Amino acid sequence: MTLRALAEAAGVDFTYLSKIENDRLDCSPGVETIRDLAQALGVGSMELLHLANKLPPELSKLAGNEKARRFFQRAQDIASPKDWDALLDLLESRQSARRGTKKRTSKWMSFQWSISTDKLSRRCQKQLFFREIAASHAAT
Repeated sequence: MTLRALAEAAGVDFTYLSKIENDRLDCSPGVETIRDLAQALGVGSMELLHLANKLPPELSKLAGNEKARRFFQRAQDIASPKDWDALLDLLESRQSARRGTKKRTSKWMSFQWSISTDKLSRRCQKQLFFREIAASHAAT
């Protein structure tokens, strides 16, 4: 992709991109410009925002992790509010398990007790749980 084609796709002047490329700007591009450039390049905006030091410190650690960026991009594209609840419950239950505590979230507990644990393996339980998430997502 040429500089002019990128500039046109991102909605900026090509001379502006040239100044960015040659480090001749007095200040770094704004967040919206970086997002537009990321979209035009077909890359995740979080990665470019991280490289431009435009992310809050709380997100910089996640942005530096490729798998975390992929997770957030995929979740942004397909997740519903119910998916976020289910993912949060799953993460909190894993954190509790790592700490060795017995505390579980209510949704995870109700799911565990809703099926017979002596008949199904853990793997089957997880598959059913994620099917439930997919079904609730399809219903919304």
